Amino acid sequence: MKLSSKQVKELFKAGKKVSCQTGLALFYKENSLSINRFGFVVPKKFVKLSTKRNRTRRMLREMCLLNKDKVKTGFDIIVYSYGLIKTLQEAEGLFSSLFSKAKLLR
Repeated sequence: MKLSSKQVKELFKAGKKVSCQTGLALFYKENSLSINRFGFVVPKKFVKLSTKRNRTRRMLREMCLLNKDKVKTGFDIIVYSYGLIKTLQEAEGLFSSLFSKAKLLR
């Protein structure tokens, strides 16, 4: 399920934030559903080329899909990237460190 723009603004405003040193941040908030809803933000300010922004977004999405059974349910989650992610191994490491820091892993 996808987050609407109104829900994204609310999540940025009222959600909890966890970040790591390598350029990723996680905004999350509990929802009343039994599923997780994800959003991915890679701003033009940090990654200029749209092809690189889309590749970074695709890698983040893939990491969430591969690890969705490890994440606790009932959360709205936005993964915010401050930079370019080059490999899937890098994305995997960032995912595990960020979600464990937020205590969202089972």
